[in-house]
Amino acid sequence: MSRRALLALVLLLAGCASAPTPVGEAIEGSPSVAEALARPEQVRGARVRWGGLIVAVENQADGTLVEVVARDLNEQGKPLSDEGSGGRFLARVKGFLDPELYTRGRRFTVTGTLGDPQTRTIGNYPTPIPWSMRNATTCGNGSGW
Repeated sequence: MSRRALLALVLLLAGCASAPTPVGEAIEGSPSVAEALARPEQVRGARVRWGGLIVAVENQADGTLVEVVARDLNEQGKPLSDEGSGGRFLARVKGFLDPELYTRGRRFTVTGTLGDPQTRTIGNYPTPIPWSMRNATTCGNGSGW
């Protein structure tokens, strides 16, 4: 195993060990992505478990920003089929996520606390996207998903 892969594995496992809510556990009363867009003031600070397919991964100095096309989740927190979407969301994850492992189209599930929505441009169209999680934690998204 290369040093880079080993480091990514250690960081991923460290994040899972400190998760306040395991990704596999549903969060009762958690708003959907659509609800967060419709009522941002009312849901700010809510704990959520959201998932979907990765669109982009941006490693920054203070963590990693992951843009995700939302999908419904099964009981274990695994994103379901590639059909339909509840919109997009952003998750800021502590630490480094290797973009070679967290690639476009990969299933991704996180838990965290809702912040304020942002507007991002998709093509030439400005689109509101929930700033979904300030302290997102991800794990359990192995190759078996």
